[in-house]
Amino acid sequence: MIVHLHIGTPKSGTTYLQRLMARNRDRLAADGVLWAGRVWADQVHAVRDVLDVHPGGQRSDEAAGAWDRFVAEVDAWEGRAAVLSMEWLVHATPAQVGYIAGSLRHHEVRVVATARDIARAVPSQWQEQMQNWATWTWEEYLDAVTSDEPFEREAGRQFHTDHDLGRIMRTWAEAVPADRMRLVTIPGRGADDALLWRRFAEAIEVDPEGYDTRVPELNESLGAASAELMRRINVTTREQGLQWRLGDPLLKWGLAKGVLSGRRGQEARLVLPAEHHEWAVLESKRHIRQVEELGIPVIGSLEELVPQPAVLAEPVVTAPEELLDAAVDGVAGLVVALAAQGEADRLAAAEAQRRAADETERLAAEVERLAAEARAAEAARTSARAKRVLARAIRRGARPVVRVARQGAARLAGAAHGPSGVWARPEVNAG
Repeated sequence: MIVHLHIGTPKSGTTYLQRLMARNRDRLAADGVLWAGRVWADQVHAVRDVLDVHPGGQRSDEAAGAWDRFVAEVDAWEGRAAVLSMEWLVHATPAQVGYIAGSLRHHEVRVVATARDIARAVPSQWQEQMQNWATWTWEEYLDAVTSDEPFEREAGRQFHTDHDLGRIMRTWAEAVPADRMRLVTIPGRGADDALLWRRFAEAIEVDPEGYDTRVPELNESLGAASAELMRRINVTTREQGLQWRLGDPLLKWGLAKGVLSGRRGQEARLVLPAEHHEWAVLESKRHIRQVEELGIPVIGSLEELVPQPAVLAEPVVTAPEELLDAAVDGVAGLVVALAAQGEADRLAAAEAQRRAADETERLAAEVERLAAEARAAEAARTSARAKRVLARAIRRGARPVVRVARQGAARLAGAAHGPSGVWARPEVNAG
């Protein structure tokens, strides 16, 4: 069986492809292709496990053993292929790549990388890092990324680790032959998103027709003002001692993606400044040359990785008024979201209380029913004993005893249906 590992790179349409495949998992299965895991997060946990990656230093219980669970699911699949898509795989070391390939040794491992031109990747990556609690200014980031020694600073090291195609593909080529690797280039700005899907479908060998390509809630970039607002908030919350695991749900998913991403059309778009155009072209051509040297098949065109002057502009300067507008919208959006969440929590608590009351009532009724059945059963047993005594008396022909037995049976039957009383001494008529 073939196992397709979609390794990224980040910000190269990965979210679109991941959500499209998750949305069409049944369609993929009909084509004999397993979209691994119950949900895409299972793939994230699997990669976190195999790469020993723990964002914010927080180890996840879901990640423990997740890679082995992925391999077991693949081993059990009776179709022709399986797909895993997680862009953190670009960080894999040679040793980790060897381990991944070895764990899937019973299958044919293939690698799919997606890439976009570097002039678009740089601003896209910076604003994404602002959503992930980074604090570098746009200028600091540009200076680190475009320097002659980018790995000497954290910002440059982070970007080139994610986007140095030559390094990434060479690392994976140590365990996967070049003819089992594919590089899918991202269409230029304005192209139909479905074109990316058609290219990716070719890489994983499925017919792209018949798939639902309407993917909601794409991982949209922030505008310039919102990205700068997030940076300043990150600086302040770090200074105040906020922990990543507590801040991430509110800052990234609540404020950035939940509110500020909706302002993208109102704000200036970040672009690589014109002064860095030559650097971007040279860097892109270096990537292209290294891919060609490895002999990796390309779906799309390597020319799409070369930046076009049309996407360049002068540096974006964010005015204080723009930051204020973004801040007001952000605060208002968070208040509305938190209020809605509070109301949802209140309704959920009320519903839980109602269900608990219903369950208590049901259990009380069940206890009463069982008690009634027990009383009825005891009455039946008592009545049966009384009948046996009467039958013996009749067989012996003792009329006084019969009278006593009848009186006793009546009293026994009455005792079984109510509290015990003092039995009157029976009067025996000897006549």
